[in-house]
Amino acid sequence: MDTFEPRWTPREETEAEFLERFEQAKREGDRLASTEPCAKAIVFFPENRVFSLTLADGTTIGFAADKIPQLTGASAAALAEVEVIPSGTGLSWRMLDVDLSVSGLVLSLLAAPEWRKAIRQAANRLAAQSASEARTRASRENGKKGGRPRKTATG
Repeated sequence: MDTFEPRWTPREETEAEFLERFEQAKREGDRLASTEPCAKAIVFFPENRVFSLTLADGTTIGFAADKIPQLTGASAAALAEVEVIPSGTGLSWRMLDVDLSVSGLVLSLLAAPEWRKAIRQAANRLAAQSASEARTRASRENGKKGGRPRKTATG
């Protein structure tokens, strides 16, 4: 029988490294909370299969469970077991193995299809403009190899 050998070796993290990662996660959570809708509470009404979602800013949105494809056909008992994840940026139905982002849910409920497409495209453009360390490093490495290959005409 073969023995399992991991491709990587786990390393011990110092307390200082852990605390830095923890602070970084808190900063990211604060950033998300200030730029995206966050849930404060959600209540399910089984008699008409409707949810009432209260956002951190006090806005309340009602929506039918069957308007969400992942929830269509689920039992009332399973729908009632919804939780707001601690950061408020998501909702989780563990019994159904369904997790939804609050921003995605709000967008899908309130925006017309053509708006959703435009918003998605704008978000993608914004993400493409972000300069993470990994992206900067990759760009530098690519530059050392002569940069992006030239487009050639085919035909």
